[in-house]
Amino acid sequence: MSLLSSYTALPRAARWGIIGLAAIAVYFAVVEPTLDYKATLDARADAAAIRLANYRRGGESRARAADTIRRGQERFAAIAFPGEGDQAAEALNKAINKVLDDNHVGKAVLRSRTVPLNPGPLDRVLRPGEKIERRIVDIQFDGTPEQAAAVLAALEQQPQVTQVTRVQLDRQPEGRILRAAITAEAWARARKEAR
Repeated sequence: MSLLSSYTALPRAARWGIIGLAAIAVYFAVVEPTLDYKATLDARADAAAIRLANYRRGGESRARAADTIRRGQERFAAIAFPGEGDQAAEALNKAINKVLDDNHVGKAVLRSRTVPLNPGPLDRVLRPGEKIERRIVDIQFDGTPEQAAAVLAALEQQPQVTQVTRVQLDRQPEGRILRAAITAEAWARARKEAR
């Protein structure tokens, strides 16, 4: 007796039962894994769509940030990574002297000092055993308001000057002369002292 003849010899309810069992087996062996795979692909596609939408939304803020950086570089010069300790201090002093000479400032008093920079995000890009120091120069001179403004603007344009932290202008009794006190600083990499 063949399998087909055995099947046809069964009562009609049993044949339908076998067909139903075969359909359930096909469903769990083929259809269910296919649906699971499709759900996994849908979830990955949704996650990718969300990432793309976030990237697209962030495009505006990235463009604004890039524009802000570009404008800052136009106004204040390019940003330089902190140089090596004494080299940065020497470059800062040369830049300050050049600015004072270019603006015909006669007698200027320069006082230098070094102060550690508080820990911050810049520490993450330093080599092990390095720290950042603030090489600060206090500049004091007598000059016209135009000279003081020109010196300040020129200092802000110098890549060796990390920041100008203080500006004080006092009127002197002799006409249009001001006493300018400007503090400029450069950040420099230095070795941490062994403890």
